[in-house]
Amino acid sequence: MIGLILGPFISDWMDWQVTTGTMDSAVQNAVITYRADLCAKRAQADPGLTPDTLKNWTSRRELAEKWAVLPGENKVDSDVVSECSALLQS
Repeated sequence: MIGLILGPFISDWMDWQVTTGTMDSAVQNAVITYRADLCAKRAQADPGLTPDTLKNWTSRRELAEKWAVLPGENKVDSDVVSECSALLQS
């Protein structure tokens, strides 16, 4: 009986529980990372890509904005663009 009452408190204190907020954040981060990687690969295959494009922050960002939008989407996710731009820099 005591374990039923104290168990959740102890497991929460020891970080053995995954809260909904933590899970949602982890999933969102995974989606951003996946989409940014996809964006970077698509941008690197762009026929108009030059080495100078990747050196300039503004050009890199514009290239990332161009390729961050997936088919069927209307707007760009700024987190994906930022991550994609960072991947293009390295």
